[in-house]
Amino acid sequence: MSRELSTPGSGWPSTAIREEATKPLGRPGRVVLGVLLVFGVVVGAPSGFGLFWFVPYGGVGALLAVRRPQSSIGWILLALGLGFASINVPVSGTADDFAMGRIPVPTAILAVATSALGSVGFGLLALLALVLPSGRLPRGRWGIVLRSCLVPVAFVVGAGCFMPMINVNLWADGASTLVRNPAAIAPDLGLWQVITPDTTVLAVLVLLAVAVIALLVRFRTSTGVERQQLRWITAALGFVVAAVTTGFVLGSLIPPLGDTGLQWLGAVLAFPSVPVAIGVAVLRYRLYEIDRIISRVVGWAVISAILGAVFAGAIVALQAVLAPLTNSNTLAVAASTLVAATLFQPVRRRVQSAVDHRFNRSRYDAERIVAGLAGRLRDVTNLAAINGHVVDSVDRSLRPADIGIWVRGESS
Repeated sequence: MSRELSTPGSGWPSTAIREEATKPLGRPGRVVLGVLLVFGVVVGAPSGFGLFWFVPYGGVGALLAVRRPQSSIGWILLALGLGFASINVPVSGTADDFAMGRIPVPTAILAVATSALGSVGFGLLALLALVLPSGRLPRGRWGIVLRSCLVPVAFVVGAGCFMPMINVNLWADGASTLVRNPAAIAPDLGLWQVITPDTTVLAVLVLLAVAVIALLVRFRTSTGVERQQLRWITAALGFVVAAVTTGFVLGSLIPPLGDTGLQWLGAVLAFPSVPVAIGVAVLRYRLYEIDRIISRVVGWAVISAILGAVFAGAIVALQAVLAPLTNSNTLAVAASTLVAATLFQPVRRRVQSAVDHRFNRSRYDAERIVAGLAGRLRDVTNLAAINGHVVDSVDRSLRPADIGIWVRGESS
């Protein structure tokens, strides 16, 4: 069942009033997702900043990818997290090694990849602004304008991987250094007078600014819950654009700041605010119907803690009673395991019911409505009254766009 409306005149689908039947991410997808999360933590941990950025992007992205794998929002956030985790990975070698071509192939690939990650990251942020909150690009004239901006910027970013000089974070220098690109193509080509490291970053910054402006337009034309959702996201992306712009201006006006990196302090704080804002929109305004997965995570955490405490307590108690008789801990461990296994189902039912009551209220209310319907139908024999009770219960629990009841044997 799908019900979808658009913000008037905008061309963007409105997720605030969309009900869409989707399947959560399957087991193979979750395994791949888990591998990507571990990779991001391992790569981002040495630099510190990489992990600081990866945790919010990767965490919120993984949550959305599990619950709404068909939406691009979670996957874009996860890609941003992996990019931020990898962007500060230092590359071995010196500028002279790059100039002389004495760089192994794996090092050359790492250098080109980390050099491109900055521009790719800004581009993904712009794409995220364009597809929020529906997960799809807009239609109509806005869609034509934005797609016409995406194509040249994508070309500039892709071509930037083959320009003669790139910025690389070298082990030897401990900072970003302009070095000869080991993947350069036709270094004397006139195109490289236009596509440089600075112009590449400038192009994606312009795209990001256009995306934020488009988001502001949608925010002004939106209403209700969708307006509340977009308010958080627009504020976070506006913070990113303002912080990055301020960093470039301060670096140009006060050159000594470039040696300390203080001009980017605002950007360091701004980038993680984007997934935080999306997380607030998801949790507070039920943007992607994430209640079920949250209730399951909380429920299993509480169940594990309770059963773990019961298991440990039973081992300690039974050891004190049985050790003098058996001179062994094996029986105590086996008995504790049996106690924990016996309590699992009743504890799970009670804990999950309590957690659903708090975190997954829609399911709790739906189950209560269905139980009430079953009780009322026991005492009703009139067909019209039964139809009325069924329609009322379905409307209150599922909120469908249309409801119809077909009774066998009756004509249409």
